[in-house]
Amino acid sequence: MVFVLAACAPAAETAKWCSGTKIVFFPGGTSGGGFETVVYNGAVQAAADTGAEVQYVWSDWSTDKMTSQFTEALPPIPTALASWAIR
Repeated sequence: MVFVLAACAPAAETAKWCSGTKIVFFPGGTSGGGFETVVYNGAVQAAADTGAEVQYVWSDWSTDKMTSQFTEALPPIPTALASWAIR
């Protein structure tokens, strides 16, 4: 299951149509993990393509840590939140 909440401006003629958009992205486990690296690399490419500013948050696959990190990401009200999970 993938959860994405995004509020980017409609696609304009420019390549960086999400410039100014801040996203907190939760790729899952640890930086450098086999599966996580694939997810992370896709998110990095999407950020490069759209111009969004992305903060990556690693959870070590800990449900408690994921919940805490998600709660911590909300107060500054990012423009978007993205998470990757397999169920």
